[in-house]
Amino acid sequence: ELNWMVGVVIFLVIVLFSFTGSLLPWDANSYLARSREISIASGASVLPDGVSGFIKYVLQGGPLVGPSTLLRFFMAHVFLLPAVMTVLLYVHFRLARWQGPSEPA
Repeated sequence: ELNWMVGVVIFLVIVLFSFTGSLLPWDANSYLARSREISIASGASVLPDGVSGFIKYVLQGGPLVGPSTLLRFFMAHVFLLPAVMTVLLYVHFRLARWQGPSEPA
């Protein structure tokens, strides 16, 4: 049961890892996703121009994306999360070896 919980945590870390990767602005996925979100937001003809302009400004990052924010995301994506993933995989493999197979007979 502990091995299954570690496996679920590994899955959640993978999701977090890919999410931080999609937020990095120099990533191609980020560029495609961001441009798609901006085109959807700017295509909303029901909203007044000021509101759709503000939504585009926020989706493009606005004043929130600075060098320190980018550095934090980059460090988490390139160094921190792979280290956490390596430790979790090691624990997962050791538990699988210690507990044996868990499939039904």
